[in-house]
Amino acid sequence: MIEESKLNSALQFLDTCPEAEDIMARGVESGTLLEFSRRFRALGVEPVGAVEIGTFRGRSTYFLSQMVSPEIVYTIEALRENYDYACWFLGRHTTNTKIYFGDSVDVLPRLLQHAVYNIAFIDGLHNCTRALPEYLMLERFIKRPGLIIFHDVSYVAAEGKVDGGVPRAVEMLGDLEIEGDKAYKVVT
Repeated sequence: MIEESKLNSALQFLDTCPEAEDIMARGVESGTLLEFSRRFRALGVEPVGAVEIGTFRGRSTYFLSQMVSPEIVYTIEALRENYDYACWFLGRHTTNTKIYFGDSVDVLPRLLQHAVYNIAFIDGLHNCTRALPEYLMLERFIKRPGLIIFHDVSYVAAEGKVDGGVPRAVEMLGDLEIEGDKAYKVVT
């Protein structure tokens, strides 16, 4: 099972590593990462891998890599600057991450042909036209039981102004548990 002490060590590393300073400014907060772990552990299964959409600078990817180790975290980043930084950071500090560059709607169909995962984290481009198909693809292929997590569901980000963003996608799906700015779905 997932070791709490290992996850706390991962968070301590992220909070103190000079290379992670830039990640801290806008990365997923520690409490959120621990909540992912708590909810997944409640399923009573071992992690078999994770898929993350929206690597940003690698904070949540690093945490997921420790959570599922030695299994693989597959992560997708659409912005070149973030992708390059994440490749550098994760390349120095993880051995079980595979980072993909590009639009998730293009990358996911190829990735999901071979990825094995029972944890999925959606935190990419914050618009409905991306978040909804990302969820539907991830749900289709996730190993059951599994956990799908949306981040930033409590507000419409700039890139989601036209279509209602992540909140609209979550509303359309309808059967997710919303807590703060996260939404969770246990897939059975």
